[in-house]
Amino acid sequence: MCALPNVNVDIGIGECVSSVDKILTRRHQRAADYFADLVDDLEAVSEIVNTLDNLFIELIRGFESSNLLQNKNKLNVHLEETMKYLTKRELLKPLEDFIGNIEAAAYTKKLKPKKYRDLVSALRSISKRLNEYREQLGRGAITGVGQMKDWNLMTLWERGNDVLKDRFEWRDLLEIAEEVHRNQDFGLSDSIHRLIGQAKGHAKAAVM
Repeated sequence: MCALPNVNVDIGIGECVSSVDKILTRRHQRAADYFADLVDDLEAVSEIVNTLDNLFIELIRGFESSNLLQNKNKLNVHLEETMKYLTKRELLKPLEDFIGNIEAAAYTKKLKPKKYRDLVSALRSISKRLNEYREQLGRGAITGVGQMKDWNLMTLWERGNDVLKDRFEWRDLLEIAEEVHRNQDFGLSDSIHRLIGQAKGHAKAAVM
């Protein structure tokens, strides 16, 4: 029998916060360096996007486990972790800060010379996609990857609670979870990571 999924949102978010803190500490320990700071911003925002996506996938996989859905104690724990993900905002503030930093860099006069053209182009594309990503997380008290879809993690949380109260069939919840997973397009995230890789290369080349 497959092991039941065990998602710990606090640990996932905590590890991301720790990684971002290390990036910022690295910045504070060196002399001022515009391009190194820009690379830091890009790495930090990539870490946040990756964490939000990975936690979303892990939570969805839990709802796709028939073993978990039939175990009310495990389901209850999974629902608690799902609500943590939907309501914790520790990553949203730094995400918005880094989005602002990258957007400012994309339009700064400092990068106006033609030799920075490729870097600027990548930064503007990243900025556009990051703003799209942030909008898709939702703007209310409940936020998370895929939250703007008709069926999302909040839908699964609601139906999961109905399963606990024997008001909804676990098999039907399983089908909804599989549909939520199929409907989630990670193309935007993939594009963000790809462009960040390009921008980091351009930024490092700018100081050579």
